[in-house]
Amino acid sequence: FVGVEAVHMVNLRVRGGSFFAANGQAGSHSTAHALKFEKKPYGGNDILLENMVFCGVTRCVHLVGTGRVTLRKLTIGHCPDASGDIIRLEADSNSDRMDQIRIEGCVIDGSMHPGQDASRNSANGIGIYEHTNTIFISNTSVIRCNYCFYCDSAWNGEFLYFVNSEAERAKVDGFYINGGEFISIDNCFSCSNYRDGIRIDGNTTTSVSITNANIRINGGHGINHQSGGLQDLSIVNPRIGGNNATGSGYAGQGNANTYSGIRLANGTHNVYIGGGRSGGDGNLGGSATQKAGVQIDGTSHDNIRVIGINVNGNVTGGTVIDGSWSSTNGNWLQMNPGSTDYKTSGGL
Repeated sequence: FVGVEAVHMVNLRVRGGSFFAANGQAGSHSTAHALKFEKKPYGGNDILLENMVFCGVTRCVHLVGTGRVTLRKLTIGHCPDASGDIIRLEADSNSDRMDQIRIEGCVIDGSMHPGQDASRNSANGIGIYEHTNTIFISNTSVIRCNYCFYCDSAWNGEFLYFVNSEAERAKVDGFYINGGEFISIDNCFSCSNYRDGIRIDGNTTTSVSITNANIRINGGHGINHQSGGLQDLSIVNPRIGGNNATGSGYAGQGNANTYSGIRLANGTHNVYIGGGRSGGDGNLGGSATQKAGVQIDGTSHDNIRVIGINVNGNVTGGTVIDGSWSSTNGNWLQMNPGSTDYKTSGGL
């Protein structure tokens, strides 16, 4: 659909090939998406896809430069293993921005055979690229994909909101954020992913807010700020436990005492971590699996405040920080059960 307006598709089914084939490769995994909506040169607005089912198709919906789009109650499953994105959002060839996208109440299961937990697709669940703005993803579940939610390093948009959504059993990370700004992750769940529950990489530099996150049994870190440069990070009232999972299919396998509940890279500034818990097993009790509840690497940090988070039940310690970490740049650690680090105006 090129340059068209007000397309509504409701109560339809899209099927690709013999999607129950025993080899797990049947169906459609071509480079083309089943449905593509493109602005070029005008139009492409006011699209509604609702109550649709996609079976046996890997690349399902592709939006290019469109605006005012709602994807509601899409159910996607039995996807042949392939690269790419099951749902892809990107700007058009003229770099005109995409704006006002709603993804609501959708289920994306990347596995060709949903009964097999180990079957993880090489395609991303929802991929966000280029100048794509004002995206609301709510009440949506993405499981058994490469990255469940993927924000590309060249994504230069802003205002991305995840609410009441979940990422499970990704081949890499549950939420991968590597671009854009003004990102909010509220009341979301990320569990049993190979690497990190939420991974924030170096191209995201401004304003990430994580509230009431439930991050458990991931192979790497629970929440990992991987590269310094982010200037505003807030993590409030998380429930984090059982990360550094060491079983088959997890990054922690053979790397015991390596990954933590929350990890901040060197060069991270202006961080608030408050309330909640980071420690214990996947039920927030039992045997410790994480290296630390909060791990802060390196010495270049300003205005780091870690207050009131329960970090009992970790292997090395509640908080693990560099021994020469600055105590004069507005950095505070206080009232964290399970931590021996305590900062007042006199230092650590």
